[in-house]
Amino acid sequence: MAIPEDQWSESLSLISAPKIAVAYLSDRRFEDFWPLLVRFGGEDGGKLIEAVVATRKERAAAIPRGPGSGDTLLSALGQASRAAVAEARILSALGLTPEANELLERTLPQPDRKGRYNKRKSFEWIAVSMTRAASLHNAGHPEDAIEIYRKMEQNDAIAAEYRLNAVINRAALLAELGQGAAALELIEPAARQFVVSPGDARIAGSMRQFDWIRGCALHSLGRSDEAQRVVSGIFSTPRPSSADFFVPAGRTLEARYRWCIGDLAWLNGEFRKELEQPFAPAAAVNILYGKTHPYPQHQQMTNAIRSQFRSPETIGRLREPPPGWRDLLDSDKLAVRARAIIASAPR
Repeated sequence: MAIPEDQWSESLSLISAPKIAVAYLSDRRFEDFWPLLVRFGGEDGGKLIEAVVATRKERAAAIPRGPGSGDTLLSALGQASRAAVAEARILSALGLTPEANELLERTLPQPDRKGRYNKRKSFEWIAVSMTRAASLHNAGHPEDAIEIYRKMEQNDAIAAEYRLNAVINRAALLAELGQGAAALELIEPAARQFVVSPGDARIAGSMRQFDWIRGCALHSLGRSDEAQRVVSGIFSTPRPSSADFFVPAGRTLEARYRWCIGDLAWLNGEFRKELEQPFAPAAAVNILYGKTHPYPQHQQMTNAIRSQFRSPETIGRLREPPPGWRDLLDSDKLAVRARAIIASAPR
């Protein structure tokens, strides 16, 4: 509240993520802050969208390499690829999936004269391609994402140890779609191959990724006891440390696993924990007021959590986002507004 107006642009990073801004406008604990946020972001959130669109390249370029990046993929990329991937993620968060994919296609490293990629270019080609697939997955086009992963696996110009990333991600997506048998056919040989991969291709704690995917696949096949044995202890172990890469916490992996197996009790508990934190509960606000996930099984889970979450205590604490601002929780509506802003910007 004490930030002078001429310094607001410097403080934009504190509230620039659309869903986080909406969370603060929905949490009654921050009611005194609402007038400033509306003044800054506009009556309908339009000024905030403009600011995110206008500063996306600078924000993407500012992400550091190494553990400070806050993301495993970004922590390992060179500057140009890292900036492109980060900007594409911002575009995807604005609902601009086609624009994100166009940017990523332009960013793909080119092979040498013999049509091959060295190790660095192999990794960067895989990383950029994985981001393309993830953007399609998140936008509700899993079959398109699976096809990108499949083509990545078949690209013989890329070093085999890096193509393994495509196998792992395709297995994870198949497991999340309930295709457990197909996921196991991919992930089990991939885990064996990973163990014998060159040391510079392995990031600490990576075996946890194989385990949660195997666990989800087994659960979808009705082998829940076996799944529990596979994941037992992997989420509570200390986060592996690395001087070169960002390594995700076990809680991050557990959340994806719990969504994958449809553990409503655990997820409901996590959202209630979020309400106890000093920050606005962005995930809870998105669940209550956002657009439901495009996959049928996730739609059912979202609706179930909403019904459990609409207690007098929760509803008393939160309010529905103001008109216009709620659009920031709907990627389709957000994309229309962001696309109009980009089209009107001077070239």
